[in-house]
Amino acid sequence: QGIATAETFRRLGKTDIRIEDQDRAAFVAECKIWRGKEELFKAVNQLLGYLTWRDCKTALILFNKQIAKFNDLLIKVPEALRAHPKFKRALEVGANGEWRFEFFFAEDESRQIIIHVFIFNLYIG
Repeated sequence: QGIATAETFRRLGKTDIRIEDQDRAAFVAECKIWRGKEELFKAVNQLLGYLTWRDCKTALILFNKQIAKFNDLLIKVPEALRAHPKFKRALEVGANGEWRFEFFFAEDESRQIIIHVFIFNLYIG
């Protein structure tokens, strides 16, 4: 049984969600409000800065609170992530608002990690 924590200190800061199992992070996630490509890059860099080679699963969870045309974000988010310097490739996912991307580790480009990205529409207008 894993132990779940929130706002937990890891290598280079605090991660929003962490589930530990057998002295390793079985799941690490960062939650962010959508504020554009630059902030998205910062979120990916923050997440990559937390991860170690022992980590298993990771996610970036985005929330839209400002953009009325949510469908535009379904195009902008994957486009932006493909432009990230540590991006390696996109993997298949069949759901709208959900992607899987393989990135190089921040400190070791011989290793890769898959980041599952979700975006949820909270726009009220």
